[in-house]
Amino acid sequence: MHVIRLLVLVGFLVSTALIDVSAGIPKPTWQTGYLILADGDRRAGELDYNWQAETVLLREPDGRIRAFSASQVQQFGWQASPGQKARLFITLPGSIRQAPASLAFFEVCAEGPIMVVRRMKRAHGLFRRAYNNPIRNFDPETPDPHDSFFDYFAHINGQFLSFKRFYVAIYQAHMAAYRQELQQFVQVRHLNEKSQFGQLRIVEQYNRLAERQTASVNTLVN
Repeated sequence: MHVIRLLVLVGFLVSTALIDVSAGIPKPTWQTGYLILADGDRRAGELDYNWQAETVLLREPDGRIRAFSASQVQQFGWQASPGQKARLFITLPGSIRQAPASLAFFEVCAEGPIMVVRRMKRAHGLFRRAYNNPIRNFDPETPDPHDSFFDYFAHINGQFLSFKRFYVAIYQAHMAAYRQELQQFVQVRHLNEKSQFGQLRIVEQYNRLAERQTASVNTLVN
């Protein structure tokens, strides 16, 4: 009897999870944007990006809908909602290791000398996929202080530097030239340097400082 009850319970949980997944599959949310194919061809139209399937849909002006994977696309993007930055997704080798890997989509969170990208964490197991995946509920526009669905990386010279080792691998190794200015920036804005949100703001400030310095040097040269 105990075995039968256990099997019934497992069957109920599995069926519930499967129903939840099917119910949670969202309808396309179309955004007016652009897409650049691997051969450089640029297409304009309405886009929808499925984070979990890592597929971008393009609805062209004539109504045709085409699906593209990362191996077929260089980048795509669209204007975000009012008050938000434009969204930009680029194709990079989808591995944080040095070994060759298949291409994958990454969203660009910060541009400049240090580019920050993010990718949805890979789900493992039926129930985690069913209940803990943001594709069921929202398309997160802006990196959030409590964001736990994504892995963030600084992409420098073809390498992925994880935000999990932010202080050593990113801050100390690549941002030492502006350490004093960055420390002041953190203090004035009361940022938590250990939080993902605070770290993103630090990188953005570093990029501003570095680009300002570059612009000043170019002005003097010219």
